[in-house]
Amino acid sequence: MESLPQELLIEIFQHLSIIDLVNLSKLNRNFREVIETTPKLKYFTLTFDKKGKTQSEKAKRFAELTVHHYSSRIHQQVLFICGINITNVNFIGSSVTYAQIANILRLTPNARQIKFENCSTWPEVVRQLPELKNNSLYIQLIESSSCILDIFLRSQVNALSLVNYSEEYGTGIRGFLGSQPHLKSLNCKGPKILDTFYAMGNSYSENYKYLPFRLKILVLKEISWNPIYADLLLPNCRSLTYIELIDIMNINEEFEEFINKCLQLEEFHLQNCYFSIIAPVNVKKLGLRGFVGQAKYIKKMKKLKVLKISNSSSIDYDFRTNQELEQVEVTGVSVYNSFSMPYVKKLVMNEIKKVPETLFKEPLSKIEEIHINNCGFCTDQILRELAISGKNLQNLTVTNGNVNREVLRNTRRILGNLKNFTTKNLIFDEE
Repeated sequence: MESLPQELLIEIFQHLSIIDLVNLSKLNRNFREVIETTPKLKYFTLTFDKKGKTQSEKAKRFAELTVHHYSSRIHQQVLFICGINITNVNFIGSSVTYAQIANILRLTPNARQIKFENCSTWPEVVRQLPELKNNSLYIQLIESSSCILDIFLRSQVNALSLVNYSEEYGTGIRGFLGSQPHLKSLNCKGPKILDTFYAMGNSYSENYKYLPFRLKILVLKEISWNPIYADLLLPNCRSLTYIELIDIMNINEEFEEFINKCLQLEEFHLQNCYFSIIAPVNVKKLGLRGFVGQAKYIKKMKKLKVLKISNSSSIDYDFRTNQELEQVEVTGVSVYNSFSMPYVKKLVMNEIKKVPETLFKEPLSKIEEIHINNCGFCTDQILRELAISGKNLQNLTVTNGNVNREVLRNTRRILGNLKNFTTKNLIFDEE
């Protein structure tokens, strides 16, 4: 078998389990080189199922370990060989103990993303906690006990996602946050949100003094805003550069004050959150999705460069006061009032449902690039408007729309400065 050509060896090895591949790599140098230098064999997903067997999914972009049940006798040998390549570790409905989790993580020192979903475990003394020091270490805790985080008290966590977790035994959220001065991203959802914020403002445990971390990213989902949140969050949020709010209720002026104190905030995303007067002045990128009202505060954002609007039909598209606004993207909306964007250089229109009789109030003096995608029968009307207002346009892309051939020809002829005119999957309607 050693004399077989490499192509044939690869074809044979693709049908073997990970246990067989590990054993083959130990058999001789030739087999090991074939396995280690072939992406289809090197990158795999280890799945530890409840029967204690190890399965393999080949040709993965990264190495991933999913643990349902762990047996050191069966699996430890595999991790000794393969653990160094694993970047993602998932504990799904797992019944593993503290010691087993710690052991797995020690054998996967390059893990960058660790997820616990529907996991419940009991705190216990672990002789040696894993020390994961990756700059991009991301932990997800989904429907699981927060005491699991005790295992990471000696690790350097960059991002944390909490979804409907349960606060049980151990030092929990408070002890964990108190041990993480490098935490930069926090994603929260569920009824324990107040406990999380309280822990942020009062992180302390018997073994770890409070270490004030400086969050860069904050994502909040499905909560009712309480004024006390601002007092608890602000000490750790003055350095925020990214905030995303999804389905937040009870937004008020106090929240505006909280946002405006985040002077380094550059990217702000809202989904189904109604704001009336908020205007974070330093924001450069704004995303609006769902019900967000008329968003009149956009006019106050003097440093805004990129604006993305999705499924929000009540927006006022008058951007004459936004002199630094360079890119506007609108998706899945009905446009009822005319666009006024004298400083915009790039416009993207996706799945537009309706446009007014006059789409552009004035000539598009600075706009250089426009993309019209999946706009159906609105495509024809948009092209007619561009033939009038887009004389300086240099790049135009039109895909998946209904157009009249004559309108398309006239648009190409009138827009004489076009350097690139791309069309794809158009349906032609003859008048």
